[in-house]
Amino acid sequence: MGEHITNTGLPRLVLFPLAAYIVGKEHFGVFVTALSIAAIIGAQPANGLVTGMIRHLSTYDKRGQRLFYSTAMRMCSWAMVAIVGVGLATLLGGASFGIIERLLFQCLVPLLISLYPENQFFLGLTELRVQRRFRERTVWYAMRAILVVAFGLSGALVGGAVGFAWGYAVGNFLSYGILMVRRSEWMSGGYDKEMGQSLKKVWLHMSIAGVISLSGPYLNKIVLGFYHTYTDVADLFAASAIVFSFLVVVSCIGYVLLSLLARYATIADLPKAARSQLFVLVVASATLPAILLWVAGPVALRILFPSFGEKSEDLLRILVWAAPFASLVYLMRPFVLKFAPTKVTPLVNGLSLAGTLIPTVLLIPWFHATGAAWAVVVGQAVAGLLWTYYTIKLFWSHMQ
Repeated sequence: MGEHITNTGLPRLVLFPLAAYIVGKEHFGVFVTALSIAAIIGAQPANGLVTGMIRHLSTYDKRGQRLFYSTAMRMCSWAMVAIVGVGLATLLGGASFGIIERLLFQCLVPLLISLYPENQFFLGLTELRVQRRFRERTVWYAMRAILVVAFGLSGALVGGAVGFAWGYAVGNFLSYGILMVRRSEWMSGGYDKEMGQSLKKVWLHMSIAGVISLSGPYLNKIVLGFYHTYTDVADLFAASAIVFSFLVVVSCIGYVLLSLLARYATIADLPKAARSQLFVLVVASATLPAILLWVAGPVALRILFPSFGEKSEDLLRILVWAAPFASLVYLMRPFVLKFAPTKVTPLVNGLSLAGTLIPTVLLIPWFHATGAAWAVVVGQAVAGLLWTYYTIKLFWSHMQ
């Protein structure tokens, strides 16, 4: 749980609010838009391989695990070199024809390059996740968060939004470099074709599923920036960050749950007591964070984003309705990822993307950031109900 808080909580609750204050609301909106574009382009190859490793790593002996690990790292490295290379070429082409604004282009370049160390770093810690060495993972994630915060803020002070983007990238490269110095054996084991084929069967499905899942919220911000202003994007991001801060514990529980499920071959192996505990957890997680968010969320928004004003607070009041469904996503998804056929995840994510994208296109041109916020609520509702349906289906099939 600590690893997830340090990895996502520190940047969202420390780095981004401070950077928004330093660079200004509009330029921060440009950075958020660039970050959204970069994330859609290449934030998922490592996640697809992580799922493959969680599914198959325990089937090998210690020597086989080392080779399996090295194979996955090489596959991710090759994929990211290709993705970053094509992305940069496309970016340069768009800039040369005046399609991409100058400031957006200057922020996108370092964030796109940063995708390589980010993916490699996250994949590099999967072994510790499978071995349940969560404390050691937390230390690594804390190191990365500290470096990203330190260099990101330094860059923001020196070079505004562009300096912030380069500082963010430098923090990621240093984190990955330190990890590889300490764990150089992860890249020295070679590549095994048979293991590569095993990973590819899961990798493609899960990477596509991840892109689809991630694209909804990010496309929402990109479309908002296209139709209206970057200050609207900043307002929506601030409200979303507050919602995340109140759901971080539920998010961590879902993250740990997937790691714990790695020890079970089928859903039938789960203890009966765990099923009743899951029901209580779902009910509590779907209600308590939303209540706390409604009461204390505006106060947190004023503290973390003091210059953003009433518009962000109005968006927060809308996004509160997404919180119960987001909790369902966090808690139901691990069961589907672990026990359901791999084709289910892209299906759910595709329908969830449609649930976000359709209202995004329909509402944002007319209702600006308010429409974007309601599109997020609809998308989360669709996603939460779908993950819950397939999880219930898994348990029901075992009971028959």
